[in-house]
Order: sequence, then C-alpha cells, then structure tokens
Amino acid sequence: MHIIGISGWSGNGKTTLLTRLIPALKERGYDVSTIKHAHHRFDIDQPGKDSHRHREAGAGEVLISSARRWALMHENCDEVEASFEEIVRKITPVDFLLVEGFKSENFPKIEVWRPESGSAPRHGEDSSIIALATTVRGYDVSIPVLDLDDEQQIADFIIGHFRGEAAPVHALQGDCFAQGEDILSARDAIARIATSADIAVGQESCPLMEGCGRVLAADMHSSLDLPPADNSAVDGYAFRHRDYLEDPALPRVVSGYSRAGHPFAGRAGKGVVKILTGALMPEGLDSVAMVEHVHLDGDRIRLPKGLQPGENRRKAGEDIRKNQLLLERGHRLRPQDVGLLASVGISQLPVYKPLRVALFSTGDELLEPEQPPAPGHIHDSNRYMLLALLQKLGCETSNLGILPDEPEAIETALHQAARQHELIITSGGVSVGEEDHVKRILARIGRLHFWRIAIKPGRPLALGQIGSSAFIGLPGNPVSTLVCGLLFLRPLIQRLSGARQTPPLHFTATADFTYEKKPGRREWLRARYLAAEGGPGSVQIFPRQGSGILSSAVWANGLVEIDEDCRYINKGDMVQFLPFSEFTG
Repeated sequence: MHIIGISGWSGNGKTTLLTRLIPALKERGYDVSTIKHAHHRFDIDQPGKDSHRHREAGAGEVLISSARRWALMHENCDEVEASFEEIVRKITPVDFLLVEGFKSENFPKIEVWRPESGSAPRHGEDSSIIALATTVRGYDVSIPVLDLDDEQQIADFIIGHFRGEAAPVHALQGDCFAQGEDILSARDAIARIATSADIAVGQESCPLMEGCGRVLAADMHSSLDLPPADNSAVDGYAFRHRDYLEDPALPRVVSGYSRAGHPFAGRAGKGVVKILTGALMPEGLDSVAMVEHVHLDGDRIRLPKGLQPGENRRKAGEDIRKNQLLLERGHRLRPQDVGLLASVGISQLPVYKPLRVALFSTGDELLEPEQPPAPGHIHDSNRYMLLALLQKLGCETSNLGILPDEPEAIETALHQAARQHELIITSGGVSVGEEDHVKRILARIGRLHFWRIAIKPGRPLALGQIGSSAFIGLPGNPVSTLVCGLLFLRPLIQRLSGARQTPPLHFTATADFTYEKKPGRREWLRARYLAAEGGPGSVQIFPRQGSGILSSAVWANGLVEIDEDCRYINKGDMVQFLPFSEFTG
C-alpha cells in the first residue's frame, strides 16, 4: 500500500484536490482510500439518530451497517490519540492511501499552496514534502512543481514516484548536504548520510523460513506467553514443596510420569511425579528434584535435603509475556531472531523489499577476471568486492559491468539505471583527472551533494542522486573502495533499506607499531588484532598502507581508526580497533 500525503495550511485547497485526485486514480484502475486528520471534536452522525444516542449513552464503539456501507465509531475517552501507524493498520490495504493532515509524520507528501491564502509554503522546513502543487507558474524550488489545477498531472506524478519514474525526488535531502567545494570531515559525512537519507523501498510479506537477513517493516509482538505454562527445567521428580517441608526424609510414592507433549493427567496428592525436561508441571506440584540427586528406596524415592520452593521449575511467561515487544521495525533478522519469532508462533513477516542496487566499474583499463592480461590493463577487482559486500548487506544487485571512459555512454547508463534502482554505485571516475567523467556527469544530470572528505584512504567520494535514485561514487583504488564501502556505503544502504542504524562496535587495543600522520584528516589502517590472555590484545599494521595494495586488507582482520587531531602513534599507545566482522557479520 502506497501512502502519499496532501499537506498544506488550511484554506489552500487540500480537500478540493483530494476530491479530484480520487477519481483520477480510480479511472486508471487503482483502489484508493483516504485518511483525514481532525484537530477538534467532530461528529459523523446527527443528534437524534439511534447511533448518536448509543454513543452519547457511553458506548465505547458504535458500528452502523447497511446494504451499502458500514462505519465504525470509536470513542477515545481518556485514551491518548491513536498514532498514525495504528490508524493506517485499520485501513483495508489498497493501491493508494491519500492522507490529509498528519504533517508531522514522516511519509511522502505533496504540499498544496495558493499564494492568495496568505500563508507561506512549508516545503523548505519539511523534508518529507516531495513536490509542490501550486497555481504559481515558474516557481523556482528544489523539488518538482506541479499544476494544482491539473489532477491528471498530479496523478501521473504519484504513480511515477512509487514506480521510481517520477521527476527528481530527494531520496537524499540535497539541501542538507550542500557544502560547495568544502572538504567534509568523516564524522560529518557519516552523520549527514545517516540523517538525510530516507527509506526508499516498499514493503512485502515473507515466510519466516526466508526471514534471516531481511529487515522488519513493523514492530513484532508476542501473542502468547513463553513458556505457555509452568514446566520442568530438568529430568527429575516433581513435588509439592509444602508437603516436602513436613518431612523431607519421607519415602514418597511415584504417582505417574510427565514428559514433553504428554503431561501427567491425574492428581499426585502427596506423592511425586517423574518428569522430563520441558514437560508440564502436574497440577498442584511446584518444584522439581534432579533425578541424579534422588535416592531410590524400593518402589519409592527419597528427596535430597535443602530443596527450595520452585526448585528447577520454569514459570509461564518467564521468557516472554503476551503482547511483549519482541523486535522493533528496522531490525535486520539474525538466526536467533528467527528462532524467537518461531517460538511464539509467527510464520509470516512484514519486511522491507530488498534495496535494488545498480553497480558499475569505470575505466578503459579494466578487464573482467576471465579476460587474459593485456598491456596497460588490469583486472577489475572493485566490482566483485562490492558485489560480495552488497550481498552481505541484503541488497538485490544488478551487476552492470564496466563503463568505458566515454561521457555519452556513462550518461546513458546512469539514466537507465536510475529508472529501475533505488541506489547506483560506481567505482572510479570521481576525482579531477581528464578521464574522471562520473562526477561531472552526475552534477549535470542529477545532484552532487558532496565529493571530498578529509580521510585516508579515500577522499574523492561522490554522493548525490539521479532522479529518485541515490548515487554514490567510490574511489578507484581497491583499498579506498573497500574502506569507503564499509564506512560510508553501509550506513547509506541501512537508511535506504529501512534498517536501523548500527554503528560498528570497536574496542581498545595496544599498538604494536609506530605511525606518523598528517593532522586534519581521519585515517584507517589495515591491521591485525592479536588476542592476549589476561588483558587487552595488541594490534599490528601491514607494513605498506598504499591504497592499491589489496593484499593488505586480506592479511588484516580489521582497521585501526586514528582521529583528525592525532599526529603520532607510539608503540604501547592504546588505539581503536574496528573488526571487519562488525561491518559484514
């Protein structure tokens, strides 16, 4: 279900536009529903009507039904106002849900603005507004401008937006990035990616068995207690602790047997019941003695001394309570998460669709791995390395090969990729050389938000968009491609794919090296962590840190991060180590 808002101040014509948009979309074969937010008390039935009398009498909900329609009215009473997500869940899924109001909620909106209303447009302060519908001709803003009186054009825009074919829409909010030719710090670049990119994919349902690695599109709650009933944590004998306290040494009769899936059906009285791990506790019994601690006395048993109330009993709901939040929207599912959802009987998952990524390498010098070596040529490693990384990050990737150093070919390929993908990635061509065409073409056919970052390895990294597709141009050197892919591409993909931001964990280790760097830039060194008993481990760095030495990244198991102000690392200093597994695990 695609949600699009019709936003704007009162008196600008939101409702009028909605009444024209609904038939414009329906006549094209789409199902349409609407939500309107009211800021005041309202009635939809008239005083004197039976339904009104029911509600005024205090009914929490009143449902009216006829042969033509039905309606449900719910009184909030002392409840807080329902959230936007709760209201949407009450709507039967349709092709398009048009929303009037809820301007503070984060979903795509078209702002309606008539200058004669006397109000100022809001698009400059609300990043969720993707287009402006107005009567003003030639209005110069950074988002698409639509004719307020042309509902067919607006319908075309809405349909195109959700197909990825609309006029430029800001998957990345460009104004947040605008820095001219300034060089950004690594921290600022990552922060701007994390806060300015937005979810670019739709939602779908997938079976639990296929859920590992997918991103949840909704919060998941439990519909039951886990365990659903008291059960035994061990193999042993269940007993009533109150009876046990009367005479701990008393020989006791074994009244029956309880095992998982086959509970004891009778009443034990003052006897005991043999029980296996996971079996339901018999009625009236509250504790379990481990079988290896029980003494046999003919056909009876003796319980050990010192048993406590509730010994070895798992209580109902001690792991999970009914209605408990299990996993939040944006969580990328791991094997243990799949197990947890299975344990409470969830078999279908609301997930975000995989992010569609177009991947290119650029440069006449590149060869595919299967091609024989040739003078002046090298085999393309970047694209294969990025393909592997994108697979780890759960993307649906189109491997679009090598682009030649021909501006027209590059421009055509980027245009085509933007029509079918939410993200375009290139490697090479984003610096200032004669054959570095990608950055110049991006600035001409799309938007270039920034391209220089104070880092090593890396620095030339182009971030922008083409139409509604985000674009990131990575450096050409393989180590720079890898490091920038881990540090900058990963958070961008997390945002676009709906995944919760998860900065990589790092830990402190002792430097087993010396190093000198220039101030003012952040550096990442290929490094190997060596564990030590009884204290922090040590870190070695590869002796050659050139950005073309990809074997250094294979030798390493992570990166040492050195901040901008640091100039020297001496042997024995404490440094920050980032394991590769934190980026791809």
